[in-house]
Amino acid sequence: MVTLAIDSSAKAMTVGLVNDETVLGEITLNVQQNHSVQLMPAIEYLMAASQVTPQQLSAIAVAQGPGSYTGLRIGVTIAKTLAWDLKLPLYGVSTLRTLADNITVFDGLIVSLVDARRNAVFAGIYRRAAIGDTIETVVTDQYVTMPDLLEQLAERQEAVMIVASAADISLYQAQIEEHLAQTVFADTAAGMPSGARLALLAQYEKPQDVHTFVPTYIRMTEAETNWRKAQGLD
Repeated sequence: MVTLAIDSSAKAMTVGLVNDETVLGEITLNVQQNHSVQLMPAIEYLMAASQVTPQQLSAIAVAQGPGSYTGLRIGVTIAKTLAWDLKLPLYGVSTLRTLADNITVFDGLIVSLVDARRNAVFAGIYRRAAIGDTIETVVTDQYVTMPDLLEQLAERQEAVMIVASAADISLYQAQIEEHLAQTVFADTAAGMPSGARLALLAQYEKPQDVHTFVPTYIRMTEAETNWRKAQGLD
């Protein structure tokens, strides 16, 4: 089963090709460029370099979110288009789960974070007790203020590993260290998305309906929030 995986949910963009458990190739770019310009050329280059034709693909996987609204829409739209055109199954994988999966083993909670601004984050809490174990969801992905997340973690009284981009760690490291003594921070490489890991994780997911599949935003955009307030819905 040859899976093409796409993740444009954050500043870093990644695409990966996996044949069953074998990684054929991966491209990751961590530069301030427009994903709508870079994504298709990256896919085309990766497939050509890996000597895989579109007809040899078995499935399409995509980071479903949470993350950047614009980035998610770009990745999901391209993934849906490829799946529809090539008549392939489409799989969605949590962005936070993919980040957490970079940690092969840790005796405690693995917490993946993505900054959501205004001292709030998208967070997923996971666990992997032994190398080779499938990563286990402890708390499903959530939009949460940092004080509330720290309270959740403190109540569990376990060691915590934070997995996030270098930029997001720099935003919250001091606040986390002040409230959680048993915290370690994964290295910056672990905070980068991996197209190959995304493709491997997709094997544990159920295929999605191409027509109804949408990104997981978790929270509404600011425009949607303001509209609801204006309509008296909140």
